[in-house]
Amino acid sequence: MPRPSSIGQSTWWTPPGRARRSRISSACASSRPASSTHARDGRKEHFEELERVPYPGLWWPRTDSFKKILDTTAEAYEKYEAGALGGDEAADIIFQTLRDSPVVNPVFGWKDEKQRFIYPSVPTMARFLYWASTRAPAEMSSVGREFLLGIVKAGSKVRKLL
Repeated sequence: MPRPSSIGQSTWWTPPGRARRSRISSACASSRPASSTHARDGRKEHFEELERVPYPGLWWPRTDSFKKILDTTAEAYEKYEAGALGGDEAADIIFQTLRDSPVVNPVFGWKDEKQRFIYPSVPTMARFLYWASTRAPAEMSSVGREFLLGIVKAGSKVRKLL
């Protein structure tokens, strides 16, 4: 009986291309300051700076960790589609990459094969923000700071968001 985490047996598998299209990129988030500084001085260099990164188009375009996750996932999926790997083998490769990565937070359960669905609650988000603020690598701690800043700016409206 195949494990539920098997790519071939699971309905949760999202091909990397679709995952990239469905996420908000950190480059998008970092374009906000570029937009505001461009509005002030009219210089296009603020936008060009966003493109001077090692991996343009990735969610976190300055980090090797996310590039490795994406490349490993895409390679495992391509080998699975070609028949060179079984679904269990491909899932094992992907989960090992996630477990080994310092940028994948442990709070949501992404490193746990038994965690089939992720439903972030308010306490889970609080644990994520704590992790992002205290233990996360720099590229993830900025996400935590931006999220906290958004909560502070929303003020009393934050209850509606959470």
